Parts: sequence; structure tokens; C-alpha cells
Amino acid sequence: MFRKIFFAVIALSGLTTAAAAQAAATNTPGCVPPGLINSLPTEQLPGSDLVTVTTSIDGNPEKLLIGIGDLSTQLWNTPAAKLDLAVLNRGRFMDAGGRFSEGVARVGHFTQGNMETGNFEIAVRPDPDIPNAGFDGVLGTNMMQRYDIDLDFAHRRLNFFSPEQCQGGGVYWTPNAISSVGFVTYSGVVYVPVTLDGHTIIALLDTTVDRTFLNPQVAERLFGLKADALDAGNVIAGGARIKAGTHRFGSLSLGGLTFNNPQIAVPFNVTTQDTGEFHASRVLRNKYPLSELLPPMIIGMDVLKQSHLYISFRNQRIYVSAAGDGQALKQQAPAGTRWFNVWKFGYDAYLPYIHKFFAL
Repeated sequence: MFRKIFFAVIALSGLTTAAAAQAAATNTPGCVPPGLINSLPTEQLPGSDLVTVTTSIDGNPEKLLIGIGDLSTQLWNTPAAKLDLAVLNRGRFMDAGGRFSEGVARVGHFTQGNMETGNFEIAVRPDPDIPNAGFDGVLGTNMMQRYDIDLDFAHRRLNFFSPEQCQGGGVYWTPNAISSVGFVTYSGVVYVPVTLDGHTIIALLDTTVDRTFLNPQVAERLFGLKADALDAGNVIAGGARIKAGTHRFGSLSLGGLTFNNPQIAVPFNVTTQDTGEFHASRVLRNKYPLSELLPPMIIGMDVLKQSHLYISFRNQRIYVSAAGDGQALKQQAPAGTRWFNVWKFGYDAYLPYIHKFFAL
């Protein structure tokens, strides 16, 4: 998820009422509300805003951070070893702390709630560099992109819905106010426009990060801030600890929500670990400043926990209301187990070609 990228301009819609959103959906011919497919309880990590869901990998319970800022579902080295997974070195990944890894392993069976899949590759990453982390990996968006994802932080639920057919069709919780924000996806994760002290910045939403932070180059260019001149702090991003400075801003806006006096981190612009790769021409670099790998801004759980997010990957819209504004989901997920596919289009679309090619 962390790499140098270029963004198109995204329009930010105004604040609307839930009644207006639902009326628009109701008046749309053929609009059927999204159906609930799966509903998972979430658990907050002690002393942290980060939240996990319990999954099962090859029959073993594993706690995974909800990772809407990560494409790949991941396991740390230690739980992968306990599962006796055969780890192959054929990936290439640098996390927010600049740690390099390349491990992948094939998972035979994976379940979350009443959804199951299997026989796919999972990324294997270095263990967290924080003591007693309390989680075993990350649930990435490759497990989410074929659905609408509902993150109800106030009521501690992660819900999977069928994709909405019309704007606002999935807003079931009837908040007093809600905003609809267009987003773009890059490498399967969500980027939205936010406003920080009058500056519009394209930001990654990331539920594996405990604190909102600015790319050090952006912090210096827009606000004249340098990490080493700020109050010392840390950011936990997935399994990485990032040393940073912190600064209190006036306001941060996401959709119709405004957060006053947010304390935002600015990481030190360290150099990443050497990948160990050899390039005969020496044209390709092995090391990068962290600022070249990070997006302009990352909105972490210190902010996101104050919201209710409904993400429509198909329509590239996200619906945002204040946490606890509206009722909890009353409908229960269907009984029985439902097969689901990893990646946006799933493997099923390619199976006929694979079978034909290999004469299976």
C-alpha cells in the first residue's frame, strides 16, 4: 500500500440527511437495499484504538486487524510458523516502518463468520516490533472488494453487504446527518479528500494505524513542519512502530464530519531497509526515503473511531456519519456458510481458463 502515487481530483459532496439519502434510494426504480451477507463482532485491543476480528486459518483461530488500508491479507511470521505454513520468498513488500519482506504462503481453508474460502496465497510479514501486540496479522481489502463494507465502530461490528444498486441504498442506520464522499482506489485501498486547516489533501483511510499522520514532505511543504522539531511520539501502523513528531492542528474534515484540534503525527523521514536485491545495471535502487513510500496523509483510528463508515467499492462511494448516530444493525446474517472469493473479481472467473490450460 505504501508507494509513490499520483492522484486525480475527487469531488467531495455536501452533508445530507439520512432521510434524503434513503428517499433517493427508495425513489430509484428497481433499487433493492443491499442484503446482509456476514456480520462479525470486532474487539478493541487493550490500550489501543485498533480493532480485530477473529478468523480461522486452516482450523486455527487467528486475530486479524481490520485493514481497509491494506490490499493483502497478512500473517506475521510467528503465527505462520505455528500453522506450519510453507513460506516462499516471492513477494515484495515494504511496510510503513520501511521494513522489507517477501514471504507468501498458501492457505488451505479460511473462514470469517459464515463466509469461507481457501487455496489462496497470504502474505507473511515480520512480527510486530511492539511487545504483546495482541493480533496475528491483517485482514486486507482482497477479502472485501466484492462487497459493501460497513464499519460500525460504536457498536463494534464489521458487516459485509451485497453491493448497493443505488446511492444511499445501504444506509440502514438512519443517522441524523450523513455525507457521501467519492473515492478512488489504488492497489485496492481507499483514498478520499480531506481538509486540514484549509488545505485539501488526498488521504488513505487505514484502520491498522492508531494515529493520523502526514507525509513528512507534505508537512514541511504545506505547514512548514519538520518532525525533529516537534514533540516526540510514535505511530503504530500494522506491525510497525514509526518514530514521529506530533503537532496539534486546528481542524480536520472528512465528509460532513469535522474533528477539532486533532493531534497529528509527522514521521521521521528514515531510509527503508535494503531489499537485498541485486541489479546489474544499478539503475534500480534498493533503499528509499520513507516519504517516497507513504501517501500524502493517512487517517488512522484516532479519527476513524469517531465515525460510522459504509464503503461501496463498486460505486466508489463512502458514506460517513458520526459514530453512534443511528441504531445498530438489527438484521441477522443468513444462517449457513457462504463461499466467497479473494480479490475483486474472484478466482472463479478465471477457473475455466486455468482448467483448460492445464487440462484439469
